[in-house]
Amino acid sequence: VHGETALCPGFMAKLYAPQETVRYRDLTFTGTDKEYFDTVAKSSTLYVSKLNPEATEDILYALFSTVGEVSNVILGVNRVTGKPCGFAFVVYLRRAAAERAMALLNKRNVLGQRILLDFDFGYVEGRERGRGVNGGQAVADFEEAVLQLGWRSAVDAEKTRSAPTAAMDGAT
Repeated sequence: VHGETALCPGFMAKLYAPQETVRYRDLTFTGTDKEYFDTVAKSSTLYVSKLNPEATEDILYALFSTVGEVSNVILGVNRVTGKPCGFAFVVYLRRAAAERAMALLNKRNVLGQRILLDFDFGYVEGRERGRGVNGGQAVADFEEAVLQLGWRSAVDAEKTRSAPTAAMDGAT
């Protein structure tokens, strides 16, 4: 046996093992949590985040098609400006290709930025538009607060914003 696999038994099996974790649950999905995760488990769509704004659909298509047949690439845009805002959807023809992409391309450097991949329930028209306060990704709003306020202040602000009030709890 030659190459890396001789030095590390099971290397290829681990490399191509499907990633079971989904870090994100899109609130636009109208079903239950179980239905969401069942759909994601069968989906051939990847959500790509942390993209350099200079990335184009052509660049992403060229990269992601190296591991399987891509049916569509949808670049996320700021809903106000229409400019790319750091995310995309990559739709493969088969789930196995999406799993290979997850194993081989997640956390890879693309145009100077380390991209993050996650399985997605599937692209739906309109999801390419950012949902953040300023039209971009919502996570960018939080990251900006972290930079401006410092980590602890931003986390405290998020907890305060999402904490139920006494009136909402029914307390008097």
